[in-house]
Amino acid sequence: MNYKSALSNEERILNQYSGFLETTAVRFWSEAHIESFPFPVKGKPAENISVVDNTVLGKRAEVFFEAMLAHSAEYRVVASQIQLINDGITEGEFDFIVEEVATNHLIHIELAYKIYLLDGELSTDQSQWVGPNRRDSLKLKWTKLINNQFPKLASPSAVDLLHKMGFENPSFRQALCMPMQLFIPFGKSEESMGDLVPCYSGRWISFVEFARQDWQGESFFIPEKEDWFVNPDKCEIWMSKTDILPSLSEIIESLRSPMVWRKPKYGSEQRMFVTFW
Repeated sequence: MNYKSALSNEERILNQYSGFLETTAVRFWSEAHIESFPFPVKGKPAENISVVDNTVLGKRAEVFFEAMLAHSAEYRVVASQIQLINDGITEGEFDFIVEEVATNHLIHIELAYKIYLLDGELSTDQSQWVGPNRRDSLKLKWTKLINNQFPKLASPSAVDLLHKMGFENPSFRQALCMPMQLFIPFGKSEESMGDLVPCYSGRWISFVEFARQDWQGESFFIPEKEDWFVNPDKCEIWMSKTDILPSLSEIIESLRSPMVWRKPKYGSEQRMFVTFW
């Protein structure tokens, strides 16, 4: 369901792209050899961004990231989505190799657009930031990046591939760009987020608690997952709690936790998550 009665595909994608650029990325790691890639990169406004239908959120973020770099004077995309294949088996993929124009340095960039909810009952470290469906966590993602993804660039098969691509003496800086939307429980202080406060994007609540609340005078909308980038102030179609509950219940029964846009009685539109757990 579209969030506007007249919403062209072009406008929808541009709204997604704008929301992508508005997401905050912060450095949360101490490993000095992994740079924090600046985000967003300044550049000319992007137009006519092409995204294949049904492209998932993470791959859609890659399209937007490349479009951002293509409209920047600071960086040049040398290669993207480089598959590392050995004996017919895909061992991994490197997201981007980018040239920093001012220095001619090559940078291997891993992009991870992530959405996490704070579940303080799990731990007090990165493990407490979990995906909406609890299949992922910030700790798991970082562990995979630091122990597998970044070191793989120095593997013999990767070096051989880079030689074949024309990089005679491949020497790259390595950087991570991880824009994040972070959500904390209703009633929890933003101070509980520590250094991740700049990524605060809203609140989450269980479906059971959502159904109990009155929400008098408030309205809601359930966006498609590809629109989770979008600022909810773009929404023009709002529903009452009573009207939205059947659709919400159906999603929850499938063990999925949807993003919900909320229009309070007073104040601006907000993102929130309603969880099945």
